[in-house]
Amino acid sequence: MALRRLLQGSVLPRVTGRSFAPAVAPFSTEAGETVRATLFPGDGIGPEIAESVKQVFNVAGVPIEWEEHYVGTEVDPRTESFLTWESLESVRKNKVGLKGPMATPIGKGHRSLNLTLRKELGLYANVRPCNSLPGYKTRYDDVNLVTIRENTEGEYSGLEHQVVRGVVESLKIITRQASLRVAEYAFHYAKANGRERVSAIHKANIMRKTDGLFLKCCREVAEKYPEIQYEEVIIDNCCMTLVKNPGLFDVLVMPNLYGDIISDLCAGLIGGLGLTPSCNIGEGGICLAEAVHGSAPDIAGKNLANPTALMLSAVMMLRHLQFNDKADRIHKAILQTIADGKYRTADLGGKASTSEFTNAVCDYI
Repeated sequence: MALRRLLQGSVLPRVTGRSFAPAVAPFSTEAGETVRATLFPGDGIGPEIAESVKQVFNVAGVPIEWEEHYVGTEVDPRTESFLTWESLESVRKNKVGLKGPMATPIGKGHRSLNLTLRKELGLYANVRPCNSLPGYKTRYDDVNLVTIRENTEGEYSGLEHQVVRGVVESLKIITRQASLRVAEYAFHYAKANGRERVSAIHKANIMRKTDGLFLKCCREVAEKYPEIQYEEVIIDNCCMTLVKNPGLFDVLVMPNLYGDIISDLCAGLIGGLGLTPSCNIGEGGICLAEAVHGSAPDIAGKNLANPTALMLSAVMMLRHLQFNDKADRIHKAILQTIADGKYRTADLGGKASTSEFTNAVCDYI
């Protein structure tokens, strides 16, 4: 894969209304304008890697003013979660944000933090590019694909109940509205980024009504994009093909649970979740970039965490803001630091601390 294409990154089409068709107008900022963005440092290693991003942004001269919000210690009855209503309002107002890893506290009577964000902010599409990093060798070369996961329903609708003792029922919800919305985004993303093919991942041979409806919606959208090749792949065959030859895929779109599994599998192809950026797209033009790895409480506060995933997610956020020059400089500096090999963190086979890795990225900027 050409380094130039990797550095160019991906265009994140914005959605400004409730129409199924994403608007093509980019996020607009005036020259010299400072943009206010919400920052959720998160739990565990989150605050440390968030500081790394802020340090890199300062060195690169990124005109971002952070509005920081932290996970609460008590459930907010307005959200039924440890995230407060004010935190959600911050994202709605700013329309752009960055999120570190969040660990859902063990207990009852509250919603998952990530589920709260997705539901309350309408973050319907999770976009996760997976690209081989130059200079960091894995079992696979030239991986260059994107997973687009429906983020709001499916098996993750949270509708479970006990029928009788020993029998629990979980409802899988697939709707035409959500399926059309994510399919439209996938095809629009492919067109905007010069991608040639969209693969719909499913299990409609077994779940004929739910996954069948998802495929019907994908086919309907595909007819509007004749320049984009469209195919349907059963999820088990998709997993096998990905580990045999990931180069056969380009853009993959899928329901929620399949997306959770496949996106992590794809991250493993390039070295793990610590190297994989992610961005959530919502209605009204909201963009919430996030590191999708865990909060790693065992190494929290020890200056050992790898900030790469959050840095690369921040780069996706900058591209959404049309700060492409800043994004390119930071992206290139991250890749050069990893390729150089001198300041890799332990998860990448090195011995560098979080601060040493961050300083190396700053030096390349």
